[in-house]
Amino acid sequence: MERLGICGFCVQDEGEDLVLLGKRYELNTRPLKSFKKFVEDTLGLDFRIKTPPQERIKLPPKQDCSAFLDKLRGGCRKHGRSILFSDEGADRLLHGHGQSCEDMWRLRYGTFERLPDGIVYPSCQEEVIAVVKAATESSTVLVPFGGGTSVTLGLSCPENETRPIVALDMSKMNRILWVDPENLLAKVEGGVVGAFLEEELGRYGLTTGHEPDSIELSTVGGWVATRASGMKRNRYGNIEDLVVDLTAVTPTGVLSARGRKTGRVSEGPEVQNLMLGSEGTLGVVTDVTMRLRPKAEAQIFASFVFPSLGAGVKFLREIESRGELPASIRLVDNFQFKFAVSLGEDAAAAKRGPLGRLSRSVLDPLKKTLITRVMGYDWDQIAAVTALFEGGKEEVRRQQKTLTQVARSHGGLPGGGENGSRGYALTFMIAYIRDLGLDHGWMGESFEMSLPWSGVLKSCERVVERVKRDSQREGVKLPPVISCRVTQSYSWGACVYFYIAIRFVELAEPLKVFHRLEEAAREEVSACGGSISHHHGIGKSRRPFYRDRAGGGNSADTGLRLLHGVKDTLDPSDVFGVQNLVARVSRTETEMRKQTPSRL
Repeated sequence: MERLGICGFCVQDEGEDLVLLGKRYELNTRPLKSFKKFVEDTLGLDFRIKTPPQERIKLPPKQDCSAFLDKLRGGCRKHGRSILFSDEGADRLLHGHGQSCEDMWRLRYGTFERLPDGIVYPSCQEEVIAVVKAATESSTVLVPFGGGTSVTLGLSCPENETRPIVALDMSKMNRILWVDPENLLAKVEGGVVGAFLEEELGRYGLTTGHEPDSIELSTVGGWVATRASGMKRNRYGNIEDLVVDLTAVTPTGVLSARGRKTGRVSEGPEVQNLMLGSEGTLGVVTDVTMRLRPKAEAQIFASFVFPSLGAGVKFLREIESRGELPASIRLVDNFQFKFAVSLGEDAAAAKRGPLGRLSRSVLDPLKKTLITRVMGYDWDQIAAVTALFEGGKEEVRRQQKTLTQVARSHGGLPGGGENGSRGYALTFMIAYIRDLGLDHGWMGESFEMSLPWSGVLKSCERVVERVKRDSQREGVKLPPVISCRVTQSYSWGACVYFYIAIRFVELAEPLKVFHRLEEAAREEVSACGGSISHHHGIGKSRRPFYRDRAGGGNSADTGLRLLHGVKDTLDPSDVFGVQNLVARVSRTETEMRKQTPSRL
C-alpha cells in the first residue's frame, strides 16, 4: 500500500492489535501484542493519540523544463531514441525526498519549498550521456535518484536553486550485464537493486556479500555514491573493497578504466575512486564491476547475552583482535535487547502448534530466571550480541566455538540461533517501527559514526546523559528514547549507531527541537573521537559538520580547495548541483550556512 510519509511497507493498527503488513518478515500479519505492551510500558506511547499524515500535500510550482526537453529530444532524434520524461505531481514528490526524519516530517505534516520540476528515465548509458548533455546545454540541474533511501537530505532539492531541476531516475538501468564465474566478477548497471542482484547472482552460486539495511530498495550506484557498508562487511568488505571498475557520466566526459578486470594495480591515482562518496555532485554512476564470492557452504546464526554493554564491547574487541570476526556481529544495548525480547515473544506465540509447542528462546521464563537469579544479571542492564557465521562448515564450527568461549570469559551466555536470526532481521524493520511512532506522536532518527575503541562505551554514556538533559530543557514531556548499537568492528574501533526518539505532540516546533537534540548528541560523539558518518554519507543535513573534516584539521581549506577543483574539472557548470557535501563555492562557514536549506 502507498501512503504519504512511510518507508516501504508499514505497521498498521488492526483494532486493538498491531500488524506488520507485507510478506517479507517472520512476523508479517501476526498480532504484535508483546511489542505493543513494550512500547506502551517503556516509552509511554499512547495509541489513543493519533497524528496521521496529511491526505494531500501542497506542491511547489514547477519550473519550465521545455529548454531541457528540446535539447534532449534533439539529441535523441539523432540516435533514434525516445527517453521517458514525467512532470506529474506524484512523480515529483516521490523523487524529491529520501527517508530521513525531516523528509518524513515534511511529507506528513509540512511541505517542500523545491521539488524536481521533472523526472527523466534513461534506459542505457547512451541515454544518460544525452540527458547530461541536454542539461548542460539548457542550464538544468540533475539530481541522480536510485532507491530513494538517503537519510541525509541527499535527495532534497536546494531551495536556493533558481534553475530547473530534473531528477535522473536510474530504475530502468537495472540489468546485470555479465557474470564471470571463473574470475568471480560481475558487471551491473547502476540502477540494479541490491536484493534483485543477490537473487540473480544466487543462480550462479555467487554473491557480492554486500547487505546494507536498505538492500530491499537501495541500488548499486547509490552504494558507490554514498560509500556504503553492509552488515556482512567482516567477510566481504565495504563497497570500496568490492568495486573493481566503474563507469560514470560527467558533464565533461565519461569516467572509466575501460573494462579493467584486475582488482589491484599501481597505475597512478585511481580517478574512478572520486565517485566513491561523491553523493551525486560530480556525475552519475552507470555501471560497476564488482568482486564476487562463492555462496557460503554454511550459514548459521547465534546470539549471546552479557551482563552489561561494557562487557559486550570488551567481547567484540577481543574477537576482533583474535581475527575471528564472523560475517556479521552486532552488539545492542538494554533498550534494544528488550525491544527484541518483545518481538521474540510475539514470534513464539505465532509458532504455537496444535500441541502448544513454543520455540525455545532466551526469553523463556526458565532462562530468564537463570540469567537474573542464578547468573546475577540485572535485567535492566543486559546487552545482547547477534552473530551470523558464513563460510566452510569447519570454519563456521571453529568460529562458533571461539565466540562461545570468549563470550563466557566476559560473563556472556549463549542465546541461541533463533534469536540471532531474529535479531539480524530486526534491522530491516526499524524504519517501519519509526513510521508507527509518527502515527502516534513520536518522532525518531538514527545516525552512525566511526569511533575509536576508547570512545565507544564513553560516547554511548555521554549521549544518553546529554540528550536526557537537553530534552528536559526543550520541554519534551516524556523521557526520550536514547539507544545505541555497535554494528561493525575494526582493529582501530567500531561503527556505532545512535537512536533518538521523542514525543512531539506538546512541542511548538518539533523538528527544530529534534535537530538540536541530534546536534547535541553529535557533539558528544565528536568529543569522544567520532567521525561524521561511517557509511550514510554527508548529504545536506551533515554538511555544516563537514568543513572541518574535509581536509583534516588545519588543512581543511586545502582539502576543500581540492574538492572544488575536482568539481570545476568534471562539472564546471554545476549541472549536478544537488549541493551535497559542500556548498558550490568555497566560502566561510557563515556564508556556507546561508546557503543551507532552512529547516522547519
